[in-house]
Amino acid sequence: MRIALTITELDVGGAEKCIADLAIWLAGHGSEVKVFAIGPEPAAGFRGLLEQLEEQHIDCSFGGFRGLSRTLKAKAWLHDSLSAFEPDIVQSMLFHANVLTAVSRPKDSVFVGGARVRQVQRSRQLIQAWSARKMERLVCVSQDVAEHCERVEGIPSKKLTVIPNGITLPQLAPHTNRAPNIPPGRFILAIGRLSDQKGFRELLQDADGLLEPLPDHQLVILGSGPQRAELEDLKQNCNSGQRIHLAGWQPNVDQWLAACDLFILPTHYEGMPNALLEAMSHAKAVVVNDADGVRQVLGEGELASVQLAAPLKTATHPQGSASDLINKALKLSLTPTLAAEAGAYNLKRIKEHFNLEDQLAKYYKLYQTLLERSG
Repeated sequence: MRIALTITELDVGGAEKCIADLAIWLAGHGSEVKVFAIGPEPAAGFRGLLEQLEEQHIDCSFGGFRGLSRTLKAKAWLHDSLSAFEPDIVQSMLFHANVLTAVSRPKDSVFVGGARVRQVQRSRQLIQAWSARKMERLVCVSQDVAEHCERVEGIPSKKLTVIPNGITLPQLAPHTNRAPNIPPGRFILAIGRLSDQKGFRELLQDADGLLEPLPDHQLVILGSGPQRAELEDLKQNCNSGQRIHLAGWQPNVDQWLAACDLFILPTHYEGMPNALLEAMSHAKAVVVNDADGVRQVLGEGELASVQLAAPLKTATHPQGSASDLINKALKLSLTPTLAAEAGAYNLKRIKEHFNLEDQLAKYYKLYQTLLERSG
């Protein structure tokens, strides 16, 4: 089977990791795979996924295109590149790649799209609905995203397939030395792009409410993005600002997760957060706002509910508030036995429902089914 994987960019991110994992799995199971990224090659320091693909001898092609002004040239590049490869299956992922692939892919290939998050802008909803008419199937990362695609965008349910993110259990030795860039002592960890989607603004606005009752804890946020300067200003205005660390993007995330005492994920919207899966795979207690895909990851029951906070924006807090997130974090931080139980429950959830091998195999089975139907 010849499979082309198209994506907007190949920097570090959840969708990008899914494409890399999928490419490596498919190649390892006998398919001929090539990755096409519309944007430029990742910058130094963000080439981890590309290096993984290169180590497995998977060919990656970069268009180097960014911005609406270069859309026509990007379309021509992707059409020519895909036509030269002659794929049986074209799998796209992320909004821009979905749209561009819809107008560029060879007509004799089977086109499968990928929806990683619900589209909130009406213009994007209409464009995605149009793109989906060109697809044989749209793979949604969570049931919440699939329901949104059907209810809001009008995409028929028969065209939607849910394949959640998967994860490989960490291979760290039990007594791995703490990396030198990880602060000593106890700390609460957050990971994500520093942007409006993630609720780091709301978290830091209420950070004293989290850290003042926990004088032995620090708060560490890993990630880079356009909101960094604003977050630095908010940190300076906190009484506990000296215990808040904006540590930037870090390559050794597993070591940070292994060392932290609690994982916290403030977020306005998600598809299915990879960082949450990674924290749970380390048997860590987590606290996360109720967003798309989160309930599917946490499951149901008491140990799930103690880790699930109300959305950041509610009727009571229309501007956004992390108060419930912080209250849940305090309860777990101040009750070590409950945190340990939650962590053990989380690891069990990952093993039973989000094994990476199982999720990647679902893509392959879907491709086989679609090819058989196409004749």
